[in-house]
Amino acid sequence: MWNEIVSWWNGVDEEGVQPASSQSARTGGEGSKKRSYSVKGKHTKAIGHTSTKRRGSVGSRKVMSTKHNIAPWDNVPEHWMGREEELKQYIFDIPKHLMECYDIDIPDDFKFDMKDDSNFHMASTALRQDARLTNCRFQFAAQNREKDFWRIYFYLVKLIKETKPIHILKNKLSKIYSSSKHKKRQEELTVALTEEYQIVKQRVLDTMDLLNEYNKYKMHQRLGATKEELPENIPTESDINKAMQSCIEGKKKISFMLVDITNEEFIMKIDDIKYDYNKLMAHYDLFNKLNYKPEKINDAHVYSPKLTMTNEDEEVIEREECIATESMRKRIAMHLPIRFQRNNWHLAYSNSLHGSSLYALYHQCNDKGPSLLFVHTSKNEVLIFFNSTGFKSNKRSYYGSGESFVCAALPLKNNELHFAYYGWTKRNQFFVLSDDDSINIGGGATGGAALFLDKSLQFGSTHHCETFSSPPLTRCSVHDDEAHSLGEDNEGDFKIIALECWVFVH
Repeated sequence: MWNEIVSWWNGVDEEGVQPASSQSARTGGEGSKKRSYSVKGKHTKAIGHTSTKRRGSVGSRKVMSTKHNIAPWDNVPEHWMGREEELKQYIFDIPKHLMECYDIDIPDDFKFDMKDDSNFHMASTALRQDARLTNCRFQFAAQNREKDFWRIYFYLVKLIKETKPIHILKNKLSKIYSSSKHKKRQEELTVALTEEYQIVKQRVLDTMDLLNEYNKYKMHQRLGATKEELPENIPTESDINKAMQSCIEGKKKISFMLVDITNEEFIMKIDDIKYDYNKLMAHYDLFNKLNYKPEKINDAHVYSPKLTMTNEDEEVIEREECIATESMRKRIAMHLPIRFQRNNWHLAYSNSLHGSSLYALYHQCNDKGPSLLFVHTSKNEVLIFFNSTGFKSNKRSYYGSGESFVCAALPLKNNELHFAYYGWTKRNQFFVLSDDDSINIGGGATGGAALFLDKSLQFGSTHHCETFSSPPLTRCSVHDDEAHSLGEDNEGDFKIIALECWVFVH
């Protein structure tokens, strides 16, 4: 009697499900012909569900027969015979990779239905024998993606079983997992970059409002507005400089994050911040111009270099004319390396004497050492570049050294000189790039060249430059007769009136 009770109890599962065959044995029914279960008098399949658990949830089903205990690594294909443990290990490793990548591109022709009993029972068996699979499933379920999880899992099982020859499987899986991880990483970066973009864009717009307010105030002040006519509560210079620094750092952060993004459409969308940023820098340039005060420097004791040139008879003679005035030459000499400060200057190239072309410039300056390049623009400004190594033609990479610098100079009224000097910032080593088509001086990810000259040496341009932390060099000054302008002309392009290159002689 006791043995019969034990046998009956063992036939009931944890939720009170008793095989109908046990009832048939007592009642004389035909339970052995069709296996079913009885739950409080109701019959259902062996993979049935209780009233509190849905059929679609794998963890809710109880597998009561050994024929339902087939695992994904069972039914070994012929080419895997003798390597069953290796096959099992490949399948056991699937959750480890899914935890890291979450998504895999699956061919459209792969058909999968979780309602299929064979798939359901294999999933149940895998969950009971692989704890990592259970944890991985929970991660997908938390995102309402359990169907995706099982579809990916069974696709990889099918791929592992069917791949022939076996030795290519490892590389094949590696490509799939790597592609998936890259996709996940791109999604994470896209979300982070979108958030950062919105923050920086708003910061740029707010700072632009501050600059507009301040610049208009200074303009009205210069045009003679009375104190009563001027607005109150104007932002201070300190507030504006702090806001600008925050915008610059934000722009850099976005630029660095964009390096790892591969979605071209998204890059174009985010990259439009350059438009707002360039407008901001134009307003900031005007802010600097309006607050510029000519620097008074006592250069009476500064050495004024003598100028020489070689005439048609190959004789070295003195030259009085130069693009740079004497006060400019003194200011430049103060920034030269000490070994050149008391050297005289010899004219190596002039577009009026040797022809206006890069070929002529390279021919005249080749192997003559460090040099000074002067560009007189159509905006009446003089742009200067100290080339610490001299110009070299047909170079496919940047060259030069940290001694290089750029300057912008403009004579003002009352014999005053507006002079702006920009030295190496150590952010990069893009000093000079010269080839048969152009010369680029400076560069970087967050701007352009401090000075660009075209092949004909008739046109040039200037931009914000990371190498020297310089604004467009043609915006480094403000004319008194342009005080009414709000700086709407933001172009950095110019025509070249004259161009000279000077080398150093004892």
